[in-house]
This record gives sequence, C-alpha cells and structure tokens, in this order.
Amino acid sequence: PAVAVVQTPSGAATGIVIDGGFVVTSAQAVWPFNTASVRLAGGRAFADVPLAGIDRLTDVAVLGPLTDLTTTLAVLSQPLPSIGSQAFLIGFASADPGGVQPSISAGLISGQRRWDPGNVTFFQSDVPVAAGQLGGALVTNTGTVIGLAGPAFGNDRISNFASVNDLAERILALARGEGATPAGTAPSMDNAATSHTVSFTHND
Repeated sequence: PAVAVVQTPSGAATGIVIDGGFVVTSAQAVWPFNTASVRLAGGRAFADVPLAGIDRLTDVAVLGPLTDLTTTLAVLSQPLPSIGSQAFLIGFASADPGGVQPSISAGLISGQRRWDPGNVTFFQSDVPVAAGQLGGALVTNTGTVIGLAGPAFGNDRISNFASVNDLAERILALARGEGATPAGTAPSMDNAATSHTVSFTHND
C-alpha cells in the first residue's frame, strides 16, 4: 500500500507514500493542477488530495497528507548503487482505473549522470519505465528506495531515475510547503557528466 496511482485530468502516474502520509510523484503527473486523486495498492482511494509542493526543475511533486496510513516508504540517504548492481522498479504500468496492484520489473544500473543545475544524480538503467510508472520507486533487492522514475533523455531513450539521496531534503521541504518552484524548467541531460564503470574481480 506504500505505492499509489496518482490521477489527474491529464493522465496517471505512480507515487510513493512516505512518512507523514505524503505522496511523492513526478511533477509532470500533476502540473498544472492543485489536487489529484490517489489510489493505494489494494484499492483504498482518496479524492482531491491537495498539492503540498512542486519542483518542476527536478520533476518532483508532493501531495497530501493522507490520513490513517499504516505503511510508508522511508526516504533516507543511502550509498549510491554500484554500476552493474541489480535494481527493481515498482509502479503501476497501466493507467487502468480498476488496477489495484503495482507491477515490478528488474534491470541493472548501467551508469550515472550528474545534472548540476538541479544538483541531482540520475541513475541510468535498462529497467523499462512504462506509461503510468513515472514517479515509481527504484529499489534494491532489500527493498531500499534509491531512486524515482523520471523521463528518458537523449536519442537512446535510456531510463533515468533521480537519486533519492539528492532529493530527500527537497522532498521534505516540499511537504512542509517550502521551496516550491512552479516556474522551473524540465531537466536536460545534454551536458550532464556521465560515469560508466564496470569492475571485474578474478578469483584464482
């Protein structure tokens, strides 16, 4: 139930429910609306959930708070995943209003890009981001949230996931109604620094 469908008149995306009952999703999913409908995995629904804050520069929006929740996901500072490590995307791959269970897909972390204007590291992965999964949670094999699903950049359309390490303070500020930048611009990865490193260990 800590993963949700976020629905506005323009479409649907995925959100994750964090401490305090707030729902973190993609800014693209809610802009330019001030409320959204939220449906938790399992079917519990909330109508007209208010927008607490939005940062279009880093494509993050926070809705809520929702009430009487028992399960949330922690947004904490975590070590960056190594290149080649496995990751899983949890999100609602279909915008079907009747869907109540998220899907999960697996892939590898293939690279990292640092986007200085937003002070955010993006993980690149072969995990596909389907329609409706924007804003979904990228997690490790232990269930730790390490990234949020964002748009693909460039001609190769590689999936990109914004590092929760870099977004954590911003998310908490938006939940408090601070630091909103509704006039921000969407990120462009054209001039981002890229790291692709693969390490091999040989055992005799």
